[in-house]
Amino acid sequence: MALDLDAAPRWSSVVARLVGVGSALYLVCSPPVWRAAQSPHPAIFGIFLAVAAMERFLQYARWKTLSAFLLWAAIAGVGVVESPLLILLMPAWVVILLLLSYQRLDDDDEQAEDLEDAVASSWWRWLAGVAVLAAVSAACVAYVVESFDGTEGYVLRGFTRRLHVLLFFVRDYFAELLGAMPSIGWLVVVVGLLTPWVLTLLLARRVQNGDFGPRLVVLYGVAGMASVAQVAGFESVQIWSLLSSATFRLGACLMSAMTFGLVAAAWLLAAERSFRGLARSQQADLSPAHLADT
Repeated sequence: MALDLDAAPRWSSVVARLVGVGSALYLVCSPPVWRAAQSPHPAIFGIFLAVAAMERFLQYARWKTLSAFLLWAAIAGVGVVESPLLILLMPAWVVILLLLSYQRLDDDDEQAEDLEDAVASSWWRWLAGVAVLAAVSAACVAYVVESFDGTEGYVLRGFTRRLHVLLFFVRDYFAELLGAMPSIGWLVVVVGLLTPWVLTLLLARRVQNGDFGPRLVVLYGVAGMASVAQVAGFESVQIWSLLSSATFRLGACLMSAMTFGLVAAAWLLAAERSFRGLARSQQADLSPAHLADT
């Protein structure tokens, strides 16, 4: 029996597609997303921008192209104005960028100055991305202020200058952002939602490289059960119900969908490696050298 050395890359590609479809179905079937999708709810547009920005960001993480990074910055620039959800996603993106910049690639004997040059080029790329994000965000804010100027709401609120409109929207935006975490049940949100999401993101590279020890088995088992319970209709464990804003309820569903996808990918890759290990052992047992020894 010949061992197909190309099976692992092919299986990884299949896993990526299966997990992508599964995560999308998970997100759509989440009760808050399903209900919001029945009408033109503004939070749906925020989720769309978050997903689009994440997709571009993952493309950048894979190919390291400047165009993908700048497109992510442009989408994120629109998103941070439209929805405070993208502000909450920023720390995760920053952490991943740091990991991408400082990870050593294939050559262990790479010169230190080469690594420093790579990191320096990453910093310049970051600055370009921040500039695009800030410019797009400023343009969106200017458009919102200009559109509200002179409307009935502008007159009823007693505004006399565009600066008043800007301050009104800034206060409203940060009031929603600061109200993201509930005063009662915030620990449940941190432990049951944010912690699994952050850990599975940070450990994704480790799992992809085959490091799936007992501790990670327990972690991914618990995270998988928690993510499935969120969408299965068990009201006692639906963490999104603790959040008051529709924007953050949908954001919680998005984080759970990402956690579900990362957990499912980890288990599928682990199963494939176990199968390949068993196939190698069987091939070794049937080899002429082994049969001659026996």
